[in-house]
Amino acid sequence: MNTVPVRDLTGRNGRVWTGLLPPGSPLWQNMLAAVRHDVYHLPEYCALWARREGGRPAAFFAESDAGERFLLPLIVRPVPTCLAGGPFFDATSPYGYPGPLVDSPAGGEAFLGAVLPELVRLLRENGIISLFCRLHPLLPVPAGPLATAGKLVNHGETVSIDLALPEEEAWGQYDPDHRRNIRRFDREGHRAFIDEEWRYFDEFCDLYNQTMYRCKADLFYHLSGDYLEVLRQSLSPWMRMCVVEIEGQTAAAGIITESCGIIQGYLNGTRQEFVRRSPTLLMYDYLRRWGKARGNRWFHLGSGVGGRQDSLFDFKARFSKVRHPFLTWRLVADEAACRALVAEWETAAGMPADAGGGFFPAYRKPAGQILPAGCGRLSP
Repeated sequence: MNTVPVRDLTGRNGRVWTGLLPPGSPLWQNMLAAVRHDVYHLPEYCALWARREGGRPAAFFAESDAGERFLLPLIVRPVPTCLAGGPFFDATSPYGYPGPLVDSPAGGEAFLGAVLPELVRLLRENGIISLFCRLHPLLPVPAGPLATAGKLVNHGETVSIDLALPEEEAWGQYDPDHRRNIRRFDREGHRAFIDEEWRYFDEFCDLYNQTMYRCKADLFYHLSGDYLEVLRQSLSPWMRMCVVEIEGQTAAAGIITESCGIIQGYLNGTRQEFVRRSPTLLMYDYLRRWGKARGNRWFHLGSGVGGRQDSLFDFKARFSKVRHPFLTWRLVADEAACRALVAEWETAAGMPADAGGGFFPAYRKPAGQILPAGCGRLSP
């Protein structure tokens, strides 16, 4: 669907245009050229993950006569159901942190308050029942209008390293054990480096999937070599390969994203025999210095599994004192259809859909699986 004019939303904003954009739309690209964003907002990224999730890529877009703009990447997925009145769909954000982007000199709160009801209307008119979105911890938008239109859920905190800090201050924020182990790596002559030619890509694919099996990760996170190759080719301008070598072996390797001053460790893998030595310590320390030298502003380490303060979060938290809230946004555009789908799920599963609490949308919860609060795939 191309953008279509709708009614005047507010006297101050004047006329507003809204619509669902395909990945090839110049409006999508123009928005990204004008505002700070991350890899997760790219149309190429959205299209890649839509293919994996069996949906179609799109972005909700709004623009006012006053020049204010809003963009939200989405994956629109069919909902299997026996209910009459379909077909039905729902929308989710692509894997990662692709929250809304707002371009507004006034801060965007009034603009969002006017636009979000139109988002609900547009979703409903296109048979899209609900929307699940992970917000970007480093690119916040006004929370008030989001909470009015849907529900905001706080899942904890993410960690980032401020690359603007002087070297001594940044190093001083490391936990003493982290500093001691990194010094030991240096004394022993081990190294981390960027593999500009992707020569270690095949090894990375093996290490990544070995790590997913070792951690008993959901099958969603097991990515074939072919899929990872498509990822690399599609997003190569924004991605790098980082490798850690210990005793002449590839101890760890990871894909790093870089966009608008933000670098992130996107996918990582560690060889089994080096797990206890934590080669990621050397990788993160190297990437902090590498990212700073390239003029980046933040190295976002992310959170624990599902946003929890687990051992993974604790490992990351010992690199920096900087924290950001990790929020998800849940919106129901068609209450009646959502209730009917939940009732259908409960009949098939033989249990209440909210048993275990918090999965959204409830009719997507794997039958018989009791999960902790939140969606099953919250964080990268």
